[in-house]
Amino acid sequence: MLSHPESKITKLEELKPLTLFVSKEGISSYFQWLKSEYGFSEEKVRPTPSTRSRSSPTCKARCRAMSPPSRTRSKKAAHFKPGSSCWRITVSNTYSTLIETRLELIDKKPDLVQRFVDASIIGWYHYLYGDNASGNALIRKLNPEMTDELLAYSIARMKEYGIVDSGDTLRDGIGAMSDARAASFFDKMVRAGVVRPDIDYRKAYTLRFVNKGIGLDLRPKN
Repeated sequence: MLSHPESKITKLEELKPLTLFVSKEGISSYFQWLKSEYGFSEEKVRPTPSTRSRSSPTCKARCRAMSPPSRTRSKKAAHFKPGSSCWRITVSNTYSTLIETRLELIDKKPDLVQRFVDASIIGWYHYLYGDNASGNALIRKLNPEMTDELLAYSIARMKEYGIVDSGDTLRDGIGAMSDARAASFFDKMVRAGVVRPDIDYRKAYTLRFVNKGIGLDLRPKN
């Protein structure tokens, strides 16, 4: 979350009186959790912040933890370095950045799916803890805005906040998932009114190709 430095936000509850800039996708998903679990009001939400609005001391905008506040457009547009905050909101325990494929491919070529998943997991270990020069070179080629400085900052934040490797992954490997966590998130979404309670959420994922400890030997021992 980014804010004007005068806001001095230190607690999640202190966001309630501020104008919050949230994406349309966020309004229909995670903000509904904030409404049901923390009593936030949608009246304070704006979907698309303007440069002028972002410079207001009474606004707060969502950002990614991997993006340094000093490099945001707010600094250039409003001529100040925005403040930043990061909370681990326990209500938001969904999985992110999933590998998706067709059921037909899983049924007919499960070995191909397994190899792809395993390669993706091993790739993450090498990127986080090994030589990521070739990976960063490809990222810079596809997105010139991703400088060496920004990439280094992003990797450091991913490690600091355990975005890729923490919790269950320490035991079962990167990409670890559990039925209990999926059920917990589904229950929260039902309470928030985002999904219907009669949906069979278990058809949306499979644990068949994860939790195998792939790549654990690649994590630094210390």
